[in-house]
Amino acid sequence: MKEFLASQVFDNRVDAWLIIFAIVVSAFLLRRFAGRYFTKLLSLLFRRVGWKVDPVVFEELVLGPSISFLFLLATYLALSSLHFPKALRIPVYRINAQVILDSLATSLVVLSFFRMLLRGVDYIAREMGKRADLTPDRTTHQLVVFSRDFLKVLLLIIGTLTMLRVAFDQDITKILTGLSLAGAAIALAARESLENLIASFIIFFDKPFSIGDVLKTPHVTGTVEKVGLRSTRIRTADSTYVTLPNKQMVDAMVDNLSRRIHRRVELRLEASLRTEAVRIEALVASLRQLLQGLPCREPQVYLADISADAYVIVCEYQVDPIPLDAFHRLRNDINLAVMQQVGSAGVLMAGVDKEKR
Repeated sequence: MKEFLASQVFDNRVDAWLIIFAIVVSAFLLRRFAGRYFTKLLSLLFRRVGWKVDPVVFEELVLGPSISFLFLLATYLALSSLHFPKALRIPVYRINAQVILDSLATSLVVLSFFRMLLRGVDYIAREMGKRADLTPDRTTHQLVVFSRDFLKVLLLIIGTLTMLRVAFDQDITKILTGLSLAGAAIALAARESLENLIASFIIFFDKPFSIGDVLKTPHVTGTVEKVGLRSTRIRTADSTYVTLPNKQMVDAMVDNLSRRIHRRVELRLEASLRTEAVRIEALVASLRQLLQGLPCREPQVYLADISADAYVIVCEYQVDPIPLDAFHRLRNDINLAVMQQVGSAGVLMAGVDKEKR
């Protein structure tokens, strides 16, 4: 038995192969079966602290990538302790096969590590987004989305540089120096993208609008659904999805309809020139009294103009910033009440008067 364990297989002892096989199998079994129990344990611990954890989401975004990384790391370290077989040292394009396989294995471990970090960022952003949804201020939700995207871009850059240094043994200082020399050309070529990135920081800190606000821009009117690093996404009333560069949102005049204190409404009535002044005066007084009894603020009713075709009566009032559908219903009710009041006063509209002639 000792002779068998001491025998050589692919330039390594049999007992060394058995130990490596046992380590890999143990890591695989840990990855396969320990995840569920570990998730339940963490769920119980978090519940005692007062945190609610979704086991399915936690296992998908945190536990799964973490265990996969540990499995790959354990396998990589275990195999690294073996001698690379001479029979497999085949030159491939002036490079030894051992170097190629080692670079691929290291790349896989690095990719797994940064995938774990990216999934962790997604999970933290998801949990923080849930808490942000409980607050009426949409700025917090916008901060979560912005921070998530920014961190993921930063991790991708760091991951790429780490892979070049660790897996492919490249001197990243030379790469960074080369990038700095080409930085001016890249900055000029991507000037618009850099301006949009800076504009995204301006939107975040200045807070002219946030997710959920209704904006009116020179190009489009709609509800803000996302503020990204480069652009702002707006859902219009026609259910279209419009993407506007952040620089344009900063430079252009943007009317934030969601932050107005009141909504102003103006209703113009054109009475026939054959109407007596007494009836016009009575109609103005009755309309003023009507609006004062309705749910509107600062009602104003007056004879605004006397044109060649009609007497122009203007009804102005303001309503609270209620949802759009509720505003349309209120405006509809007020218009119907005004029509009934005009009919009761016996005042003919200018268009009706022309038809009777």
